[in-house]
Amino acid sequence: MKGEPTKLDPRGNPRIKYTLANVDIKGNWFDDGGESEFLSILQEKFQIKAHLSDVDFDLLPLEYPDNHFDTVTSFEVFEHLYNPLFHTRELARVLKPNGRLFLSTPNGRSFRSLVQIITNTRYQYHVNEWSESSIRDMFTISGLTINRLERINTTAGGTITRPFKSGFWIEATK
Repeated sequence: MKGEPTKLDPRGNPRIKYTLANVDIKGNWFDDGGESEFLSILQEKFQIKAHLSDVDFDLLPLEYPDNHFDTVTSFEVFEHLYNPLFHTRELARVLKPNGRLFLSTPNGRSFRSLVQIITNTRYQYHVNEWSESSIRDMFTISGLTINRLERINTTAGGTITRPFKSGFWIEATK
């Protein structure tokens, strides 16, 4: 249908649209989300191929040396990890000094999340819920400095959750 977003059109996903407007990927790049439509969009925009990993992020170190990447991206991964502090430390380890980390994750204290908890409709594969203070604490412990932390809307426009900012978008440096 004319005007309707295509599969790779960022207008169809607020998180993709927001990220494309706010991320500047340069140099050697690692993404922990694996092959996805979103990764394809970013690789096409920046004309850089991301390095990926198949390790269990909860248990195993990344297979890359210290201070290896200029840019690290992690979109909608942390809420699925049982040991996110271990993974955050690994991302910090492989990030070069002054390298940039871009991360998004659901806001576990948003109105949307609270309604899902009350109605028992929370996404079953989310094992962690995040607040702004828990994100700040985890990044500080891992040696990362948050330069920007914003609450963003991750759902399509026109929904009741729009004013309640259901996600976090973070830019940090080592």
